[in-house]
Amino acid sequence: MEQDGDQLSARPALESEGLRFLHVTVGSLLAAYGWYLVLGCILLVAVFQKLSARLRASGQRQPAQAAAAVAPEDVVRRQEALAAARLKMQEELNAQAERHKEKLRQIEEEKRRRKIEMWDSMQEGKSYRGHATKPQVTTLCPGKEGEPAPGDLDAEAHQLADEAKKDLPRVTRHQASPALHPQTPSIALRTFSQ
Repeated sequence: MEQDGDQLSARPALESEGLRFLHVTVGSLLAAYGWYLVLGCILLVAVFQKLSARLRASGQRQPAQAAAAVAPEDVVRRQEALAAARLKMQEELNAQAERHKEKLRQIEEEKRRRKIEMWDSMQEGKSYRGHATKPQVTTLCPGKEGEPAPGDLDAEAHQLADEAKKDLPRVTRHQASPALHPQTPSIALRTFSQ
């Protein structure tokens, strides 16, 4: 029996110690972070109210939308309107394609006419350059007309080769072969070393 009495008396001490520890811990947390906890709770309540209002509003809209979408007359009208809009867009696209084809035909006809004029003027012995007009050149990228477009590697390579040819001095036949002219070997070497 004594043991039962000890256990009974020990329990309240442990419980009171636990309550004291809980009181100290909670009290210190509230003292340090009390205002933050109060503001956090207020924000949570406000967010919960906004979300519940949105859910209620969307719940009320869904039956109305379902009823509107179920009406077969509306569905048929909507599909007919879509088909008419698609048909109109297709007709506009076809008209644009026809205009483009006609423009290409006119350009080809103009090129053919110029070639015929040049041929006729050449047959007559005249200079065809004076009679034929220069074709219009449309540049698609900014820059000078004589320069290649950026990314056009072939045109850039040709331009660099032309520039290199201009920079090299003209070597005559007798300068290139020092065996034929023994008095000019230094000229040939100087020419190639430049």
